Amino acid sequence: MNPKGTLNWYFAVTLILTLIVSCPACAADTANQQHTPTAATAIDSEGKPADTLPGAPVRYTVWHDSEGWHLRAAAAALIHHFRGAIVVGGGSFTNVKPYRPQVPGLQKDLFIVSPDNRTMKFDFTAKAGVEGVDFRVAGQNPMLEFSLAVGENEPVYDPSRVFIGEAGAHPREIPFTLPAHGRQGSPIPAPNTAAQRAKMAWEALQKNYAIPNQPGAYYEDLSRNKQAFVWPQSQAIHAALDIGQLTGDYSDFHRAEADLSRYVLIKNGIFSYASGVNAPKDTKRWWDDNGWVALALLQAAEQIPNPPSLESERRHWAFFKSGQAPQGGEWENETFVARGIPSGGTTIEVALRLYLAAETSKDPNQSEYLKVARATDEFIEKNISAPGGLYWGGYYDDVTKSPFYDKASGRACKPERNSLPPPPEPLPKANVCVWMSVMSNGLMIRSDVLFYRITHDEAYIDRAVHTANATLEHFPLEWMWKQSPFEVAVLFRNLFALDAVRPDPRYRAVLEAYLEKAWNEARDPATGLFKLGGVGMSNQKEGFGVLDQAGFVQMYALLAWPQNRFKDLN
Repeated sequence: MNPKGTLNWYFAVTLILTLIVSCPACAADTANQQHTPTAATAIDSEGKPADTLPGAPVRYTVWHDSEGWHLRAAAAALIHHFRGAIVVGGGSFTNVKPYRPQVPGLQKDLFIVSPDNRTMKFDFTAKAGVEGVDFRVAGQNPMLEFSLAVGENEPVYDPSRVFIGEAGAHPREIPFTLPAHGRQGSPIPAPNTAAQRAKMAWEALQKNYAIPNQPGAYYEDLSRNKQAFVWPQSQAIHAALDIGQLTGDYSDFHRAEADLSRYVLIKNGIFSYASGVNAPKDTKRWWDDNGWVALALLQAAEQIPNPPSLESERRHWAFFKSGQAPQGGEWENETFVARGIPSGGTTIEVALRLYLAAETSKDPNQSEYLKVARATDEFIEKNISAPGGLYWGGYYDDVTKSPFYDKASGRACKPERNSLPPPPEPLPKANVCVWMSVMSNGLMIRSDVLFYRITHDEAYIDRAVHTANATLEHFPLEWMWKQSPFEVAVLFRNLFALDAVRPDPRYRAVLEAYLEKAWNEARDPATGLFKLGGVGMSNQKEGFGVLDQAGFVQMYALLAWPQNRFKDLN
């Protein structure tokens, strides 16, 4: 049966399979992980493993022989569910067929091959028997990535249940890769260095979100029906910048930066970026969104160096200055100016980075940068600081004008604590929103590091360390997991900037734990996107977007940065 015949044969149940195995959730079962055996130093995929495998009543066997590749799922007694995916890199599936003929009608044991013959998803049910699939692979030097799970509601990815080749050896981790043409050495584990994973995450971003024939442009989300807003575009730019740090190739960064010209909106003679491309003149602008663009370009000015981006941001400063509220905070957008809802935002960091850049060049606005940064910092400390060194998300002059106003309680925001740990003390004053994110706290850590860089006042670093400790305590891993990946990336970028001044091994350890969980539980091996396992998303309604994937690219790349380059982060 050829691949197209297989697809047609299963057409009637494709929808059911898609719902069941659209993406195997790479959930790591910690109870099983502690029993994972050490892999052999070399594993040969040739030859069938023994039918009787001690201690393996529920198992996968994988092997290659003269007839091609074979995958089997077996359960000795109780019914067990097996599901997962096999992905070909550098080749394609051929001659795909079930291990044993299926009876006509709706099938319990299914697999389906993608139209490009590069991805196979399967869903098997076994009880006192064996189910599976056989196939061949075409291509010059293709590789196979296996993501194999046991279980239905909470699948377990356990290497000790996978037996490869005649020796029945275990892979080191799941997913794992093998040379598709059989005996060519040891199986190569799925990328286990941060740099490799960052590059794979970036490739997945390109594959799923890059707009054809528009270099540097990206779709907003997987619906692919609109170009990304400037906020996600800024993070794709930042991700490309981080990948450039690893590879030395900044071409993707320059393409994405060039696409910013489509967002430019000059209003009242002031240069800025609109939320969307080709925006009409009356479009309301966001200071916060402009800030994320500025931070990416200002880091580029330090990192590459890239003088054009620095000049662009000096021109951009007039817009940030126009967004300063009378109290010293930053308006979020032009709609909120009339409502009186300033916040901390990104202005402090933008101002301080411009101040530092001005130290080596003639910039008439240098003193103004520092003045604005200090005024905003005073506003935040007075109005948005929370107990224990944390910071709230916003401030309201008149709570009745707030879009979050709760008439019943008279508070600016309803206290939605379902996805956060208990607050450190009772609810705050009515003019402070009770919502809090890792991002708002991360921004304050960075601003203190920059203040220290300018003033050499240790008090700023002490305050940054206090906020870092409070944030990590208030947001343990299970709660951090529910935050948007972009916001988590902001936090760790800033923690690593702090680490360059006041080292603390916890920052790297927590990021490593978060990213290992992401690789095992959130990554869909069929697409390379980190959208499974209940991970937070920036837009729950629209689904996983380029903003979220860009956050993971940044974090994996950050973990791979040499420590002597952390200075570029502050």
